[in-house]
Amino acid sequence: MLKEDDVSALTLLFGLLFIVIPVLVLIGVTVLIYINQKRIEQKKPIPRNWRAVTARITAASVEKAVRNHVEENASYYPSIQFEYTDEGRVYRGTQAVGRPYNVISGAWQTLSRYQVGTEITVYCNPENPGEARLWVK
Repeated sequence: MLKEDDVSALTLLFGLLFIVIPVLVLIGVTVLIYINQKRIEQKKPIPRNWRAVTARITAASVEKAVRNHVEENASYYPSIQFEYTDEGRVYRGTQAVGRPYNVISGAWQTLSRYQVGTEITVYCNPENPGEARLWVK
């Protein structure tokens, strides 16, 4: 037979589970929505009226994503900086390439395809030539 204290402890435990599990699910869903939104932003097509220009990679780095909660795993984003000239004016841009990684070595491996000094094609906005994006497959 269960004692009254045991019943109270079990009731408290089940009550906490009914609170903790939905909160964890809600946090997980929120994180997945955030990650999916970032992927969609990265895969937005470049507008057709943007023109192709040649750029040079000036730097490559791995950025650590800001965590919203201590228990979240770290994410690492490969990022490149580039420089291009449009109508005689020099512009600089930065863009994440690839996807976020839970392990920093994956981000560095992606960056191995983007060597500093390499020429690449970026697409710049004719209405705002300082805005340019690298098309990433």
